[in-house]
Amino acid sequence: MADQYAQSGEDKRPAEIPAIRWEEPPEGPVLVLLDQTRLPAEEVELVCTDAPALVEAIRSLAVRGAPLLGIAGAYGVALAAARGFDVEEAAAALESARPTAVNLSLGVHRAAAAHREALAGTGDPTAAAVAALAAARTVHQEDAEASGRMAVHGLALLDELLPGGGHRVLTHCNTGSLVSGGEGTAFAVALAAHREGGCAGCGWMRRVRCCRAPA
Repeated sequence: MADQYAQSGEDKRPAEIPAIRWEEPPEGPVLVLLDQTRLPAEEVELVCTDAPALVEAIRSLAVRGAPLLGIAGAYGVALAAARGFDVEEAAAALESARPTAVNLSLGVHRAAAAHREALAGTGDPTAAAVAALAAARTVHQEDAEASGRMAVHGLALLDELLPGGGHRVLTHCNTGSLVSGGEGTAFAVALAAHREGGCAGCGWMRRVRCCRAPA
């Protein structure tokens, strides 16, 4: 099930809304997604309480981008485990939500493997749920770190190819924080160049938008 945060002064959303985050309100853990189908006109969040809601968010392109799909898939497995649902069934549904998304499959497999191993070792579903969440958080953190490394290496390459700055960077499709656990992929490089004062035309983006997910 997925709900939307109301657009009111009582919202408890952070000032800068992340693309994805795990929350644990009193009624149970949830996965909160920034609904990318509503951008740029509105900033609306989807609150997923189970794997089917996340599957629908993936299929409707509310959550998109290779790195972010991997993170979402891992958290989806953790959500199923924490809520007491069938984890293997949830993992299969999540993986089939976007069959061509390699990162999604990898994220699902990592969290499911952690859950399976912990359950076999302890026989405790609670401990297995904790292990799945830890794996999902690791996937999230690793992607953020990869984004940072890409920025460093990309900036070094720009400086090598074009000494003296004045870079003009064009990215293809969305490569920023909306699709990543960090500051993005290619856009993270442009952002690093901007911060160094060496980017004359950063942030240009050629946008390609899919109308529907593959069957």
